[in-house]
Amino acid sequence: MGFRDVLLFVGYQEIGNSLKSNPARVKEYIDLSCSQPVSAHLQVSWCTHFVHWCVERAGMINKIKRVPLGNQSTGRMLEAFPVTTDPLPGDIYYMPVVGGKATHHFGIVSQVYDNEIESLDGNSGDWRDPRTDWTTKYGGGIGGGMVCLNRRKRSEIKTFLKLTEDAF
Repeated sequence: MGFRDVLLFVGYQEIGNSLKSNPARVKEYIDLSCSQPVSAHLQVSWCTHFVHWCVERAGMINKIKRVPLGNQSTGRMLEAFPVTTDPLPGDIYYMPVVGGKATHHFGIVSQVYDNEIESLDGNSGDWRDPRTDWTTKYGGGIGGGMVCLNRRKRSEIKTFLKLTEDAF
């Protein structure tokens, strides 16, 4: 079993986790990835933190640097791995816009198809799902997604990052 398989195995075990279903685990994703303490976890868009957590748990320790929240959180991913145009399951992808909204979303490539990929994402999913309903009734917040699988059009993905074996 290669690193990519281990990474996907680690990530698949987290499917369904959200700040409502497993708040301690989502806080762990965020806290492991940040260089400063975080107090308002519901206000954190945690997709990059989920990717970082999976990469670390799969054995690639300290490859992605820990940073404070903010713009550095997404930029560090682009610094950690080389860009590829031929993604494989286990690589990372970056979508600056999701559904017409600027989100700067990162996730893990789960499967590769001709014009799409299946992605393994943190802080994603159907906002109508009770596990991710963070309307003002529940206090609002941008960290209300969950770990789930999605289908993404390759044309909407700006960058694929290759997780190379020599990156350990």
